[in-house]
Amino acid sequence: MKRLPIHPQPLPNEALSSWIYRLADSYGLPSSTFMERAFGYAHLSDQQLDLAPPADLLMALAERTRVSTSRLHSMTLAGYTPLVLDSVAPAEGVFATYISQFPSFASVEKRFGRAICRLNEGDWLPWIPGFSREQPPICRKCVAQDSIPYRRIYWCAAWMTCCPDHHEMLEAQFFQPGIRRENLYAFTPPRAASREVVALDRLTLQAVTGGSVLLPHGRVISAVVWMRALRSLIDELIRPVYTLARSKQIIVRAWKAAGMSLHEGLGLVRVFEIMSAEQRERAFAVAAAAVDRLLEGSLDTRPANVKYWSMSTIFDPPPKHPEEDLLSRPPPGRAHTQPAPAKTWGELWEAAVAAAKRSPLEAYHLRQLMIWNLEGYVRSHPSSRRARATSHKPD
Repeated sequence: MKRLPIHPQPLPNEALSSWIYRLADSYGLPSSTFMERAFGYAHLSDQQLDLAPPADLLMALAERTRVSTSRLHSMTLAGYTPLVLDSVAPAEGVFATYISQFPSFASVEKRFGRAICRLNEGDWLPWIPGFSREQPPICRKCVAQDSIPYRRIYWCAAWMTCCPDHHEMLEAQFFQPGIRRENLYAFTPPRAASREVVALDRLTLQAVTGGSVLLPHGRVISAVVWMRALRSLIDELIRPVYTLARSKQIIVRAWKAAGMSLHEGLGLVRVFEIMSAEQRERAFAVAAAAVDRLLEGSLDTRPANVKYWSMSTIFDPPPKHPEEDLLSRPPPGRAHTQPAPAKTWGELWEAAVAAAKRSPLEAYHLRQLMIWNLEGYVRSHPSSRRARATSHKPD
């Protein structure tokens, strides 16, 4: 296959569909016409290109543009497997596995006690919206500021709802490289994201671009754990009440922290990926409020009828220990004092006689001491025996 004479290089974190749009635009062709004439593929949607394009297409693109297949693979959601995503091929049991590895509040077993409304595991993938006709969202401010406008691959999954850089909600919009910047806000005004949503999406962006998350309290969590724990938390916040049992009280507090009543505006569907974009934003806002308070340690996570212990999650700050309980800190030493010199027998006797002269009670105690103990002392001290004999010698 001949090399394409014009082949602009991919941009950082660019989605494959966006790059193909730019390739086609450099030849003045629609992307579908370009794909058919150059590679024999005419009916691949943007979602198919960004999820898991055919392997032979990636090989042909690599051969004709000199961009490695590994680089092309990273421009698709398949590039997030097997760490962030288990697979891009739906399979039985993936739903139960993905959302139950790192639970936060609710029991996993009760989630699967009954059939889950509208869940078809044959086409379910974590974080991938189930509506095939739904346009992937973009940050319009990012596109407006790009010297070369392009779509980021991490916008193509539902794990973010805003742009952490511009604090603006993502909007589903048809995207082409030649889009006029003045038309980006023609139909939908900008919507500011809340502080909690911005903070959560900033952490998630670290996970999907850097492989790990640095939490505000200093703990580092792998992207593998973060993405599954976040998806588990969202599922606990939106699952039906009958599956919550004693955790319902915690879930109610989380919704209240977001300023909403339990399951407000969700409807009957309780699977995140097949909800509408508006419902996903609502569930994500509750998750953001819950994570914000969990990171601060301010969310009450005690189950119903429990007073003295709380549920623990990966979002919790490290425990705080009083200084005196830290094993690595030695106890303070006592001040070194010089011991008082021991008094001699003569000094003790003079002190006892002086006390007896001042107090009749001390005189009585001294007399009793002399009656009961003096004989034993004299027997054990020969020098005292000689002194006593001398003192009783007749004149």
